Amino acid sequence: MSGDVQERVATPLAEPPGPGPAGLPAPHRLRLPDPEKASLPALAGALLRRAGDSAVLLWREETEAGRGFLWLPVAFGAGIVAYFSLPREPMLPALLLLLVALLAATIATRGRGAGFIVLVAAVAFAGGLFDAKWRTDRVAAPMLAGRIDARLEGVVVAAEKARRGGTRLAITPTAIEGLAAVETPRLVTVVTRAKAQINPGDRISIRAVLMPPPGPVQPGGADFRRMAFYEGRGATGYSLGKPEVIAGPATGGPGFRLATAIAALRAAIAGRIRDVLDGPEGGIAVALITGERGGIPAAAEEALRLSGLAHILSISGLHMALVAGTVFYVLRAGLALVPRLALTQPIRKWAAGAALVVSAGYTLIAGSNVATHRAFVMLAIMLVAVLADRRALSMRNIALAALVVLAFSPESLIGPSFQMSFAATMVLIAGYEALGRRRRLPRVQPSGLAGQALVWSGRYLAGLIVTSLLAGFATTPIAAYHFHRIAIWGLAGNLLAMPLVGALVMPGALVAVLLMPFGLEVVGLAAMKAGLAGVLAAADWVAGLPGAAMMAPAAPPLAAILSGLGLIVLSLLKTRLRYAGLGLVALAAVVPGPFPADLIVSGSGRTAAVRLENGRLGILGARPERFDAEEWLRADGDEARPQGDGSRQTHCASGICRVTAAGRDRGGARHRA
Repeated sequence: MSGDVQERVATPLAEPPGPGPAGLPAPHRLRLPDPEKASLPALAGALLRRAGDSAVLLWREETEAGRGFLWLPVAFGAGIVAYFSLPREPMLPALLLLLVALLAATIATRGRGAGFIVLVAAVAFAGGLFDAKWRTDRVAAPMLAGRIDARLEGVVVAAEKARRGGTRLAITPTAIEGLAAVETPRLVTVVTRAKAQINPGDRISIRAVLMPPPGPVQPGGADFRRMAFYEGRGATGYSLGKPEVIAGPATGGPGFRLATAIAALRAAIAGRIRDVLDGPEGGIAVALITGERGGIPAAAEEALRLSGLAHILSISGLHMALVAGTVFYVLRAGLALVPRLALTQPIRKWAAGAALVVSAGYTLIAGSNVATHRAFVMLAIMLVAVLADRRALSMRNIALAALVVLAFSPESLIGPSFQMSFAATMVLIAGYEALGRRRRLPRVQPSGLAGQALVWSGRYLAGLIVTSLLAGFATTPIAAYHFHRIAIWGLAGNLLAMPLVGALVMPGALVAVLLMPFGLEVVGLAAMKAGLAGVLAAADWVAGLPGAAMMAPAAPPLAAILSGLGLIVLSLLKTRLRYAGLGLVALAAVVPGPFPADLIVSGSGRTAAVRLENGRLGILGARPERFDAEEWLRADGDEARPQGDGSRQTHCASGICRVTAAGRDRGGARHRA
């Protein structure tokens, strides 16, 4: 490089602007070499230096923004992901020693430099590792090793309507025929079709076929056995006869008796709802109040999925916010009508406290769903912030809620419920923060009641569109990864249905539960029925539109990690560095998927699929296992219904499966017996 070029690169402008943060020169002070005089290496070097200076400035601006706490749950979650990715189970003392050593090193530095930041992140990472291992050891319980036909005695913890008919009983067994006490699972679920009145807390004896909880139906698929392990459920099956109620008090400590009492209350509420509402509206109403989804017809549930409205069936942040928000605003408005109270008392805090109590009761009634507990933790932190005169809805509260949830149930991180809920909330807050930093449009001052209603409706519609777009952007990659389906017209479905959910369905649910002790639940349930009828009509219409859903073939875990990191970077950073998150999301979309399997065999060996000449999977046998076959087709990007082909058969013996088609051997594979 010539001396002239070197001088032009290093010399600042004649009138530089003020110094950048921390005294650094702003990147735009440096002149680039004249392309006509400078060599290509000189121009490239200057561009790299300018980009480097810009990155340093932006990074310092990020660190000075005081948002470092937001990254603690990210590092903690990375430790949890690392634990579930280990090929072998680690030793708890070794993880504890690692955590203590890193914590001691962090305390010793007591600084704010880069080394201190790295150590804090390392402590959070090690904390996630340790917490996941500790949780695994704490919930470990016996699981059946194989299928058995035995008589079971135990106490009913919960009794719910099964999805395909009958009643699903969750039982804490006191004895299982043929099993020693150390081999007896802590919890089993049995589906019975017998007509018997079984209530939570009953001691029963039942003969049943019990099996270990099923594992993933394909490599990389949902691991139902792992879910059952963390629930303490060691067996599942179906009854061979009518359950017999055994006289005598149920055993168990105070916690167990409280759980059965809550389950009995939940069953009673579900029964009262079914007495008033029938059909799909009744099944959905029961699901929205008690969390029991077994009574929802398959056709209605499929329409809600295709229209992007399946999220309303899971009691999560939306439902908690609507219930708590209704209590908060109605109570606050009512107290504000009394001038003496409004002027002298903290009615806002009173309303927040009442909303917190009602939300806690809703959580108890809604059952042990992880999504419900997570939503309550998030909402409780926000309401406590109101009680403490702090900002309720902020990214810091979301980070704190994520830390609390992950600390108590680290396994929830790898499930779709946690990922979709926190991703949607995080992107919504970040999106509205970004919109708030923009120059606001001049406020319209309407004249007359009609003008005010028009402006209010326009703002509500705009907010609903923005919310649906942001939430859809956050959850679509996650839904595609876990469920292999994308609702194309989800925005239309939400625009049509969500006003009904917010104005009729959830307020009606709250009124129904509050009036139920007085026998007046029909008032709230009538509003629920009207709202749910509109929701189902909208779902059916949207689901019938051309191309309502697009199938997404199975993607590798790397794609999920990249898209998750992209959303985090896009939401947590404040400077232009956040746009790197869009690059990560785009990169996740082009990560090549796993190599398509030519032959898949179920764990039982009774169902298989083979790659046909047209490239699609063909299901073997005349009566295949429907669930396994559906999962295989979805992961293959095929929305066809599984139909067995009798001309193709699979024969399994001694762990070896052979596939034949048209009388010709097509290949073999080992399967897990």
